Amino acid sequence: MTGLSLSCTHTLHTHEKRYTCALPILAQSPKEPSEEVRLVLAQIVVVLIRLGGKAISAYAAEVVGFVVVMSEDPFHEVAMQACAAVVELNGRQKCGAEEQAV
Repeated sequence: MTGLSLSCTHTLHTHEKRYTCALPILAQSPKEPSEEVRLVLAQIVVVLIRLGGKAISAYAAEVVGFVVVMSEDPFHEVAMQACAAVVELNGRQKCGAEEQAV
């Protein structure tokens, strides 16, 4: 697969980088007043965590910031997505610990 350049200055060589490249872009988005749009953004964050693999660690501060904001959202479904994000992050931590143990 050939590299593909995006405006976030990353060259894409793997699927992991392709997914995590969206995190800085989402971090710059203004506060959204619509509950439905915030829910979709929260779902995107969960999917990015799930599919981002090891590359997600480069954006740990942004991811944690998203999860904190999501958990404080007044719309309960967004807060539920924050819980899903924590579960995904916990799964990432377990995978990393298992790899180190081997």
